[in-house]
Amino acid sequence: MLSGQKTVDFVLITDIHGDHLNKKTLEGLDLSNTTLIAPKVVVDKLPKDIAKTLIILNNGDDFKVDTIKIEAIPMYNIREEALKFHTKGRGNGYVLNIDDERIYISGDTEDIPEMRQLKDIDVAFICMNLPYTMTEKSAASAVLDFKPKKFIHITIEVLKVLVM
Repeated sequence: MLSGQKTVDFVLITDIHGDHLNKKTLEGLDLSNTTLIAPKVVVDKLPKDIAKTLIILNNGDDFKVDTIKIEAIPMYNIREEALKFHTKGRGNGYVLNIDDERIYISGDTEDIPEMRQLKDIDVAFICMNLPYTMTEKSAASAVLDFKPKKFIHITIEVLKVLVM
């Protein structure tokens, strides 16, 4: 177990790559009362008993857990040289609707139309990690389109710190 960690209510997984789906990290958590939410391709890679409840959410699906509504938003690459990293329809970004707040977690994506069309986002966590996601210029352009109240850019280095 990860020492000093509280019980986890729910876990969102965005994609199949090791920086998204880390079985060792999941096994280190007490997931006996947890709802784990992920796209089908992720759920297919997990033991069926890893969490109390496994929910498959694919692009466009939504699910309500407790008082939180979770919307699965597409995440994929659009640059020709990056298409092999994240194919359209495989992974998810998420919009969490908590009370009166909407929080967007991009997952590994580029500045796709689905991101640019988001509305009423209070906080946006946008991944930037070339060559896998997008440049700062692309991210800034997308953020200017959907206008979240707060914007936090996430890199692999930041994620490693958050996970540890």
